[in-house]
Amino acid sequence: AYSSDRILCEKQIPMGDKILSTSDASAAIIKKGDRDLVFGYRPQLAFSGMGLITVALIPEGNAADSGQIQLLLDLIETNTGAIPGIFTVDDGYINRAVRDDFLKKAREVGIENPVYSIAGAKGKKALGDDVFYSPEYKEARSDRSAAESCISTLKCSYEYGEVKRRGIEAVRQEQLSKVLAYNIRKLITLEQKKKEASIKLADAAGAVSSKKAA
Repeated sequence: AYSSDRILCEKQIPMGDKILSTSDASAAIIKKGDRDLVFGYRPQLAFSGMGLITVALIPEGNAADSGQIQLLLDLIETNTGAIPGIFTVDDGYINRAVRDDFLKKAREVGIENPVYSIAGAKGKKALGDDVFYSPEYKEARSDRSAAESCISTLKCSYEYGEVKRRGIEAVRQEQLSKVLAYNIRKLITLEQKKKEASIKLADAAGAVSSKKAA
């Protein structure tokens, strides 16, 4: 049908109107920087400070990051019951209106110095040098790097970047199962660390008591 429209009717078919796959009409061709073209989706992930995934959002097609940021923030609040005091993203998420609204809302609920950090050259330009290089925003950019490490683990250990099913709802279900597996393993690891810390604290307290008794 596209070939007939182009050749016989000399029509231009906008990319947004093209169906690129008969098995998955919701997927799109995605190009990011100098990377190879891929066919699929652009998932949105939010992580807590402890590395748990709080939001896993998969919009249809090649959805721009900046257009997803408000929904991402809304879902963080819905899923966790809290507004984050520190929110840190890369420079694909620049949206001044969303940032201003986030900072205002955070202050209204009692967060004195909320941080909305944007990394990269675009983030530096949007925030200004004084804010971009402040200690709070430097730390926030380090937190974003930690989130990148979590994404790497999700891809390498849970095959999050691989899609075996077709159709947007099936893709969402498949990827959600991987997110749940990641979170369960993460919770087990955090619980183990908590127990180890409690044992060390108890041992230290016991050592102090022994010295006093002696």
